[in-house]
Amino acid sequence: MLKEKSTKKIKDWKHFVEIAKKSSKSIIYRGQSNAKWPLNPALSRILKKKNINQNDGLEIEQEALLAFQSEAHKFSNFEDFDKQDILLWWEYMQHHNVPTRLLDWSSSPHVAIYFAVKDLSEENAAFFVFDVGHLDWIQSVRAG
Repeated sequence: MLKEKSTKKIKDWKHFVEIAKKSSKSIIYRGQSNAKWPLNPALSRILKKKNINQNDGLEIEQEALLAFQSEAHKFSNFEDFDKQDILLWWEYMQHHNVPTRLLDWSSSPHVAIYFAVKDLSEENAAFFVFDVGHLDWIQSVRAG
């Protein structure tokens, strides 16, 4: 079961370094330049912006996956990839800037803080810290 976490402000660089030092293999991070933005992946944002319903969105997602799979040999050696491992394909689509239902996270707090502050927005940025150890069941589901 996931635990509710509280919101904390990062006061300064020293405070951020303290957080970063507590990093472990099960911790992932995300930075957003606007704290008001919800945690929505690119595909969800695009579908909402274009007022596309969920069922049509799933169809578009499937078409994008099939198109990517047919063109993937141009990007890398994908011959050994299992066409049925959809999560793996989404990961590679995301890596190649294709909008997916995945949300970018990093194992590096420094990468996340970069994305939080890179735009120098007037808005408060957001820096998310999540312990994926709470999600062990994902691996068991993926393993089948």
